[in-house]
Amino acid sequence: MTAPFVLKAPPETAWQRRLRFVVEAIDAVNGELIRDGIEVRVAGLAGKPVVNFGGRFVWLAEPGAVPTEVSVDPKALPYLPASVAAPAPPGPPPAKQYDVVRVELAPTPAYPFETGTTGVRGTLVRAAAALPMVALPFDRIWLQWQDDNQPPPAWNDAPVPSLTDAAGDFAVIVRLGPNQVARTDAQGRMRVRVAATHGGVTMFSPEHQIRPGYVADVPSFAWDQFTNV
Repeated sequence: MTAPFVLKAPPETAWQRRLRFVVEAIDAVNGELIRDGIEVRVAGLAGKPVVNFGGRFVWLAEPGAVPTEVSVDPKALPYLPASVAAPAPPGPPPAKQYDVVRVELAPTPAYPFETGTTGVRGTLVRAAAALPMVALPFDRIWLQWQDDNQPPPAWNDAPVPSLTDAAGDFAVIVRLGPNQVARTDAQGRMRVRVAATHGGVTMFSPEHQIRPGYVADVPSFAWDQFTNV
């Protein structure tokens, strides 16, 4: 009987690849990966990314290259652009030789919110009585909410900050952690307020009551009605 013959060929080195950088672009509303319709760049890396089967953007190793910043351009999708600093290069082996960076993309007012998302959509203007209204564009803005597990006033920052667009329009949402309980009124509405930074100063809108699981449309928020407490 002829003995089986096993050929052990050397690995094809031309196709060996070593990862250097992985970016996860996340929809901040539903937590899902975004893989189509966006452009992801890593400053300091010359190569283009490939999208793996899991929907992550992957760069291969480039000897001597040091990534400095990750940026995501949502193109025509209803998200705000985002950028974060790249982490420091990994240490020598046996440390993992690649980085995984998670970038959350905040929604714009055009985002198709579904039931289950809690937030506010509106316009930030300079003054309530001014006609015509003067929008405050490109200001950082986010939602604050009250936690029933903390003593009053217990205002907490929502983890997803946003930005007003050229017309002052914005959308801000809140996500509660597993151990967080929103303070509500007798009708079960959450107590929230909008926080914004304009001209280097952070101020807060009057309190609003909104239904959990829905995005409330508020016509406008006037900066001259905001306070610093």
